[in-house]
Amino acid sequence: KTLISTSGSPNWNNLDSATLATMNWSIGLQSDGNNDLNDLKLNRLSQTNIPEYLLSYQEIGNHLPSQGKVYRLETFSPLNNSILSITPIGTDLRIVGIVTLNDNPLQNTNITIHLISLGLSGVTTVQTVFSSTNSTGYYDDLIVGILPANFVGVLSFADFLGTVQDYSFGTYQDAVANFQRTNSTILGSSTGSPNTIDLYVEKEPSNSLSHVWALYPGGKIGEINSTEISQSSFNSTPATYTLVPGIVIPPAGTVGIFSLQISSFTTGYFSIDVLPTFLDGDIERKLEPIIDPNAVSSISTISVVIREVVVFIRLTVWEVDL
Repeated sequence: KTLISTSGSPNWNNLDSATLATMNWSIGLQSDGNNDLNDLKLNRLSQTNIPEYLLSYQEIGNHLPSQGKVYRLETFSPLNNSILSITPIGTDLRIVGIVTLNDNPLQNTNITIHLISLGLSGVTTVQTVFSSTNSTGYYDDLIVGILPANFVGVLSFADFLGTVQDYSFGTYQDAVANFQRTNSTILGSSTGSPNTIDLYVEKEPSNSLSHVWALYPGGKIGEINSTEISQSSFNSTPATYTLVPGIVIPPAGTVGIFSLQISSFTTGYFSIDVLPTFLDGDIERKLEPIIDPNAVSSISTISVVIREVVVFIRLTVWEVDL
């Protein structure tokens, strides 16, 4: 009840950790004024490298009624979208994936695939393809002429009836390339503007943040489904991260925020953050106990609405010896 049915302290998702430490804050995940879960509050519980906003597992536990208990928190979609392979074929790239619902293959699911490619000349482009799953739940798409490229980030969105969505992410790299994922996190806009977020990306030595995109599902060609963020809005003044403020996102549905840091055409870093935040191991890990628990005392799974998308949230509680 504390976690799911209350909104907790106002704006705790945007308060720095030092401020939270001085107040008797509560951690409810609901949005103020409605019964939806606030995704930016949920995102605050995921891993972040930003010291000012880092919430440790122990801190979170201190603000739940957890005397003698530890817990695991998971959020996940009833839909499961998985990229199975990313295969070069000449100058083309073949993307194969599968979508299931309750472990059953799901036909006629709308698929939106965004491909962020860094060409051999250093030019970065975004391509978007649309498809749907067949009778066995698979999608098989050939992206023509995208190669040669040193790096391609592939973000696949699956949408079924507009009520359930899931994503899958993968990368393709040329044999001479070395791109690694770096830390990043999303917070609500510091200006309080609705439907805007701030992105924080960890600075890597000898690299500068080069590109940022907001990516989301689109039903067909011609629908707006990606936005490139102007580099003029990047703020590299913070010592350990680059801030990209005021990214405008749709008010509902899944959205991915992708960034590239490039030190050369063949080396660099990327980041990927997705809302609604799923704690299921695909993008962010589950919130796990920090001590070994004893026997399970309860497992509760309920459906909730986040950004007008239905997701499941599961809380597992164990008894422990203090």
